[in-house]
Amino acid sequence: MVSTLRKRKAAAMGAGVQDDDVPGHGERFRSKIFVVSVGAGRKEFTVHEASLAKSPVFAAMCQEGFQESRERCIYLPEDDPDSFGAVIEYLYTGNFRIEHDSPTSGFTRESSLIELATIYVAAEKYHLDALKTLVVDEFSLRLVPGKPEDWLASAEVIYQAIPD
Repeated sequence: MVSTLRKRKAAAMGAGVQDDDVPGHGERFRSKIFVVSVGAGRKEFTVHEASLAKSPVFAAMCQEGFQESRERCIYLPEDDPDSFGAVIEYLYTGNFRIEHDSPTSGFTRESSLIELATIYVAAEKYHLDALKTLVVDEFSLRLVPGKPEDWLASAEVIYQAIPD
């Protein structure tokens, strides 16, 4: 599997992303490229070290001497790929979107609240306090007064995933 990750990393590095292609992003796009493999299905994300380093957890993984730094690959088997995609979007842009948040997606308000809860759990795990605040703000916008059943399942996701 590592060889597959290395091939993807090499392809990403050879894709020719130049600093000049994205004005104002300077150092971020000059930093090392990491391949982050997420979930049991190992969905892969190609991420710049400077973006990962906004999380103290990933910053530590990127330090010299760690296996992740040597291989430039990070494996997160327990994380949800959709939620992790929102984390990556936040690391690059300072904001996030819910993947399945459209009228035609078939998702309910409750499922979008559950997705927000999984993003919150990831933000907690990777010490991204500003992302947690954004998630809580978005969560509060989606709550309907007098309908506690909408948020009970998402509250359970958070309480099961975050230790005391």
